[in-house]
Amino acid sequence: MKKIYFIIIFIFVISFTINIKALDINSKYATIYNLNDNEIVYSKNSNEIISIASLTKIMTSIVAIENIQDINAKVMVPYGTNDGLIEQNAARVGFFEGGVVTYSDLLHGALLPSGADATRALAILISGSENEFAKLMNKKAKEIGMKNTNFVNSSGLDTNNHYSTIDDLLILLKYSLKNETFKKIYETKSYTSSDNNFYMESTVEKSGKRFNIDVSHIKGSKTGFTYDAGYCLASELVLSDTTFLVITAGSPIDDKPYHIIDFNTIYNYLNDSYSMRDILKTNALALTLKPEYSKEKEIKFYTNKTITKFIKNDEEIKIDYVYNGKENLFGNEKKGTHLGYIDVVYKNKVIDTIDVILNQDLTFDYFKYLKQYWYFVPIAGILTFLIIFGIIKYKKHISKLI
Repeated sequence: MKKIYFIIIFIFVISFTINIKALDINSKYATIYNLNDNEIVYSKNSNEIISIASLTKIMTSIVAIENIQDINAKVMVPYGTNDGLIEQNAARVGFFEGGVVTYSDLLHGALLPSGADATRALAILISGSENEFAKLMNKKAKEIGMKNTNFVNSSGLDTNNHYSTIDDLLILLKYSLKNETFKKIYETKSYTSSDNNFYMESTVEKSGKRFNIDVSHIKGSKTGFTYDAGYCLASELVLSDTTFLVITAGSPIDDKPYHIIDFNTIYNYLNDSYSMRDILKTNALALTLKPEYSKEKEIKFYTNKTITKFIKNDEEIKIDYVYNGKENLFGNEKKGTHLGYIDVVYKNKVIDTIDVILNQDLTFDYFKYLKQYWYFVPIAGILTFLIIFGIIKYKKHISKLI
């Protein structure tokens, strides 16, 4: 078998598919990723190495979760947990050393109010020290494909050699959200500790109340802030059953939460400029085959489903159909014969595969078959003439001899 036609491979460059002027975001670094379609729809300086502040705690939390057997197990907050945190003006939940909490308390403390005491406690409990825990973080970074990242601490406090990129953070967030425990905590808005001593609220929820900003569209989040990193936000939003991951960093340090303002700008843009559209419709012509020796001139095959995606309103939809199967039909094939399959390709990705099965018998056409040998007719005529001519000449020659 061979393909009866081939798809022209083209380079689909996703650079700034969303108009920057239309977005007008404050953050210096950003990415918007369509999780459903595995597609980056917007990118801004996403491969630059930057300080990432408390977005670090995403890695801390997923590494901790993967090394904890029971998140509801009770543990003692290690002595040394709070060393230097007050002096560095780090965000803290308020866990006191020697107190008994659960791993769940510490994980919620790390992701919701972004407590450096929670991440330090997790690091010491799991690895004995923050330095040793950072080795686990860097090991995990390599395992999942983060190529431009290095961790020195568990909280994201600014220090030399602690860095990442927006591209790497996207890899991390995608990986972490596959873990149900992480996802549940990441999407939690508020939490009360197991001993009822601490009420925790996500930093996004707090900012929304403080600045009277709508944060209802932020399904999951982790914020970050240091003077080097600016305001950062790794967030999750859902539009028309399509999940987007939005990561921003480097927004101005001012009296406004520009990272959340940027999120709303992005949300409004997506909501206004995108919609659910049919990129593939049922009964669209996908393939035409022309049998060689059949009374049927052509056999057509059609799509059998509708596929809808959340895409830009003004996007030109282009579908390619790539056939892999029997090319030459002899003309005597029967209904139900499996000929091959068609790959339905959209933006260089196979979005559906159609089995190519004959829905009718083909009728062999003898005239078409014999027609291919038309050139034998004049040759046969000439040969016949020569033979007859030879016979006549031979008879004449014999008659003279007699």
